[in-house]
Amino acid sequence: EGSVTERSATERLASFALWSDAKSVKAHCEAVIESATDRLDALKSTQYSSLKLLLRDYNALLLLLDTPMGLSGLLFNTHPDKAVREAAQSCERSLSAFHTALGVDRKLYDRFAAIEPTDVEGAPAQSKRLYQLTMRDFKRSGVSLNEAQRERIKAINDELTQLTQRFSKNVNGDTRRVEISRDELKGLPQDFIKGKPKADNDAIILTTDYPDFFPFQKYAESRSARAKLYKAFMQRGYPANVEVLKRVLTLRHEFAQLLGAPTWAAYNAEDKMVGSAETVDEFLKTL
Repeated sequence: EGSVTERSATERLASFALWSDAKSVKAHCEAVIESATDRLDALKSTQYSSLKLLLRDYNALLLLLDTPMGLSGLLFNTHPDKAVREAAQSCERSLSAFHTALGVDRKLYDRFAAIEPTDVEGAPAQSKRLYQLTMRDFKRSGVSLNEAQRERIKAINDELTQLTQRFSKNVNGDTRRVEISRDELKGLPQDFIKGKPKADNDAIILTTDYPDFFPFQKYAESRSARAKLYKAFMQRGYPANVEVLKRVLTLRHEFAQLLGAPTWAAYNAEDKMVGSAETVDEFLKTL
């Protein structure tokens, strides 16, 4: 059933991995969003005669967004070129906003709500479950709220995306340095030690960057030395991220209350196996 649109979308996703500069990142991201917008418009304007066809088209839309979402996040966090990272950051934000808008799109929801209950009941188990979870997620996203509240949900999610990116940027840009004595290097191969910068006291200097951190955590015999580097690794982004986290907590609480939950913890737990924040709290008390 592959259409020309589906083949062109697949080609765009395949070429996504070749995003080598900021210009191509921007162009490919815009192409994906344009294709996703076309698919969404077609989906909302179609009177579906069966659940199978609706799920097929909706799944194709989500797949179109999924790979670029992951890859834009990867480029933002790892690419050595600052211009590419910034373009990927912008792309990730745009794709996240598009995905958030799906959850509060009343016309899209109406397409699902219009499916006859008998069609749902008679569907294969996997299709039935996907439909039920999709309807649940629409409600958890705020589709039943009024227009002003839905706009606020979108604004909150957009700011949360920016805060998440800022948090990651603060961590990734905060390289810590730790002095490691010769005795503390026991267990590390010579090719790891060779070429490392030295401190005045003949200790070597390791950083919290991955090529230093992970080999040292795996092979160093000294527990205290591993702990010293680990502590520095875990403190990356501090204190810059303190205010970021405070804002995240504030926005999450507002989001949860808009959707009728008393706290973010309650909202976040209700669709998990654990079921409730109280259960999580009781479990943590047993540790």
